[in-house]
Parts: sequence; C-alpha cells; structure tokens
Amino acid sequence: MGIAGQCVLTQDEIGIRKHLIIFVSDFIPVVRGDKTEHFAIAVNLTTLKNRSGKKSRQDTTTILKPGDHPFITRDSIIAYEYARIVSKSEALNMLKSGDKREDLSDDVLARIVAGLQRSKYTRFEVRDFYNRHCI
Repeated sequence: MGIAGQCVLTQDEIGIRKHLIIFVSDFIPVVRGDKTEHFAIAVNLTTLKNRSGKKSRQDTTTILKPGDHPFITRDSIIAYEYARIVSKSEALNMLKSGDKREDLSDDVLARIVAGLQRSKYTRFEVRDFYNRHCI
C-alpha cells in the first residue's frame, strides 16, 4: 500500500492541538530477527510565524504556500524536528481516526522529502532511517 503523500488532520502527540500529518515515505519493511515489521516516516505542518525583530527558531527549510495543498491557507512550514518513524499500525490508525485530507502532489512531496535531508532540525534516527531504507 502506498502511503507517501497521504495527509491526515489529527491530534499531536500530546493531544493539545491538531496538525496536518504528512506521510513522506511508503511502508518500508524492516527485518528484525525472524520478524518483518513495516514503518513509514511522518512529518507535520505548522503555520509560519512572522516575528519581526525577533530571532525565530522555526525551521524554514521547506515553506509551503496557499495553493501547494487545499488545507494550506497561509504560509506554513514542515516542522522537521517533529518528524518521526511510525509503525504501520500507528499510521493506519491515524488515517482511520483522523480527518483524511487530499493527498499531496508529487512535486510538493518531493520538496518535503528534500527538506528532510537538508534540515538541521531533522533528528538523526529519522534521517538515518530514510537514508538506509528509502533511497
């Protein structure tokens, strides 16, 4: 099942607010001993905050604009620091329980994936998983 590019509006990990979660890889089989498990990489979208005169810690590696996706109504960024590896069951649960949104276009997905590689905020284990299993 191809999951890359699928989007779902769902609660963040601490349940405070909803974010658009974007799956940036398909399910990748990972062999652990005699068992094979499947994982995908998910990132989330957040609004770009304009803080004139203040130094911002926001990751502006990938800025998405209105028109890049129907959900986006103002400039937004991919928060690579929150990128994570999710199990197949977790991803399917997010898609089932969340508010499914339109899939990303291939060109926008490619920009997000390229940013995953470039961003200084992407955690090592996410970048390493991508490099080992997705390239």
